[in-house]
Amino acid sequence: MSPNPMDVLMALPVDDRHTWGETAAPWQITDAAAIFDQSGPRNHLRTLPRGGRKSTDAAASGVSLHLTQAPLGATSYVIASDADQGGLLLDTVRGFLLRRPALKQVMRVESRRVLFLRDREVRSTITVLPADEPGAFGLRPFLTICDELAVWPSTPAAQGIWAAIVSAQPKVPGSRLVVVTSAGSPSHWSYRVVEHARSSPAWRCSEIEGPLDWVSEEELAEQRALLLPAVFERLHLNRWSEGPEKLTTRDDVLACVDHPPEPLEPVRGRSYVVTLDAGLTDDRCVAVVAHADDGRVIVDRLQVWQGSRQAPVQLDTVEQWVRMAHRAYFRPPVLADPWQTQSMLQRLNASGVRARPFVFSSTSVGRLAASLYRALRDRRLGLPDDPDLIDELCTVRLRETAPGQFRLDHDSGRHDDRAVAIAMAVNHFDDKPAGAATVSNPAGRRMPPSQIVRPGADIGFAGASGRGGETGRRIARRSQQARIMKMQGLRGAPPGSFKPPQEGPRS
Repeated sequence: MSPNPMDVLMALPVDDRHTWGETAAPWQITDAAAIFDQSGPRNHLRTLPRGGRKSTDAAASGVSLHLTQAPLGATSYVIASDADQGGLLLDTVRGFLLRRPALKQVMRVESRRVLFLRDREVRSTITVLPADEPGAFGLRPFLTICDELAVWPSTPAAQGIWAAIVSAQPKVPGSRLVVVTSAGSPSHWSYRVVEHARSSPAWRCSEIEGPLDWVSEEELAEQRALLLPAVFERLHLNRWSEGPEKLTTRDDVLACVDHPPEPLEPVRGRSYVVTLDAGLTDDRCVAVVAHADDGRVIVDRLQVWQGSRQAPVQLDTVEQWVRMAHRAYFRPPVLADPWQTQSMLQRLNASGVRARPFVFSSTSVGRLAASLYRALRDRRLGLPDDPDLIDELCTVRLRETAPGQFRLDHDSGRHDDRAVAIAMAVNHFDDKPAGAATVSNPAGRRMPPSQIVRPGADIGFAGASGRGGETGRRIARRSQQARIMKMQGLRGAPPGSFKPPQEGPRS
């Protein structure tokens, strides 16, 4: 008689002292038993909050099935949002082998596969695939585990592999499909799968509401403070939630207005930063001087240039203003969008100004949006009483570009350039360790080359904005520029090393 998969599962070691059965919640045991039940539904949906041990349970269930019920030659698959996510399952299986060496007689882990052995011969396999893997049609899986379906890409490749998985189920008698995920956005295509599963007798659904019992109130409070509300609801409450549309409320913006529109006088000893979001024609060019004060970011000075196709903003004028602000505010670092300002950054660096490119990327777009969102929500900004600034901040939107990834956006006919420049300053101080020394250089000495951050240096963060139809092209150009700078090895490179891609002029 073959061993019972539940007995195998309960005995798997999940850490140095405990087995799976000793640490499993009642609903985890019930879900596993349902997956093993060959007389029940073959399709299973499990949605769990973060910390629900999704990867561990998926790995343990797959191993238990292959050691007990999988027929000779069975092939199973774990499909994850990307290769790194899939690697978590393989790491879990490696942990089983390290803690219980006897399992090495019947299992072996390779770079992308788990092999199940009998008399040293491969009996069956579990292969890990990313969701964008081509060529999924033709698979004949005994077991398919779709990990974190709610964060799979919204691409034809990802949806194609889902279609391939679903259509393959009837090919193999007794095969099983297990979808395990935290909640996501209702506008993501995975939500249609969830809605179907909830109403279909061919599916068993297990949806666990959060927060989980073993997550403390202190940890939840910290997560709630750090995450956007929709992301917190998805990850910790397991609720399908749409992302926020508006960046903030008018009440929060007005609560941050605490000084007149005129520039604040420089104060020696403060840690300042100058940020520049450069647009020469359709977009505005905005420069900000800001400083940190007891956890708040104060906007000391805001300068806006508006150009047009007939009369673009003159970068010489912008550079003169930046030099003036740099001298007046005790020589702080200058952070600028490098797409239009590469030559200016090189000239500033050559003259001793610590001018750094604020490189835009898809990841850093979300960091900018989140930094500004939290600063306004927590009222950690000090803003001038500028009607145009207030109006812009009240109309800027947060747009979800991928599951859990947001960026600043705006309606047609409006702008968000001021918001972006301020967000760059907020992000700068958010990234700066508490109690860090001031960045000023009051003596105005020319810095040695070893202390000058050259164009293309990795500064650890970046930002972006939304600009209607121009947004995608602008972000794509910036990301392309960052890749080219990396390939050309521009860290510490001499002026003129960067060669931008040959495209038409940017609006």
